[in-house]
Amino acid sequence: MSDMVKGAPDRSRLNGLRWREAARAGSTSQRQRHVSWLKAMLPLAAAGLLAALALAPSWKSGPDANRVAYHMQTGNNPPPASRLLGARYHGMDQQGRPFTITAASAVEQGGGNVSLSAPMADITLKSGAWLMLKAKTGLYQQQADQLNLSGHVMLYRNDGTTLTTAAAHIDMRAGSANASTPAQVDGPFGTLTAQNGFILTGQGANITFNGPAKLTLLQTQ
Repeated sequence: MSDMVKGAPDRSRLNGLRWREAARAGSTSQRQRHVSWLKAMLPLAAAGLLAALALAPSWKSGPDANRVAYHMQTGNNPPPASRLLGARYHGMDQQGRPFTITAASAVEQGGGNVSLSAPMADITLKSGAWLMLKAKTGLYQQQADQLNLSGHVMLYRNDGTTLTTAAAHIDMRAGSANASTPAQVDGPFGTLTAQNGFILTGQGANITFNGPAKLTLLQTQ
């Protein structure tokens, strides 16, 4: 007769049930962790897919695969010009006298031309006298040392004579200037106005005014 008592639970079977329940619980926990991991990785995978789609047109294969391609922007707009603040230019006229041109700002225009803001120029004569001119804007032709000035152009000579006009062309190398716009001269002698501008030569020593002109003399005591 067997030593086992009839109706008593089979210990090996009970252990098997417990093992299967533990395995089932472990599998459920593992699936939950797997699902959580997938939820966390899904946004990263989506971002990677979008990046891959964006870069796909530039992918290459073959011998040129390791070369870098540079894409230049095309269009009708030229690159912005460089601006120089506090510009200063030096030169000499035909007689070897130095002159200086300064500006609040200068922008290269190509071909040796420079656009100037608030330009000023001065030259010292051998006699010790000096001339100064200024304007709101100007275009400096560096190769020819010529200035095209506009906007309240003023030429001052150290004897107290001041000439103003709306626009003028200055040849720094030749020491000459001319204008076709109305001009006014104020000096120790009085005031002169010329409707059709002037022609200046000899570093300001000689000025011819294009009339009609009007001269108002100061009375001397």
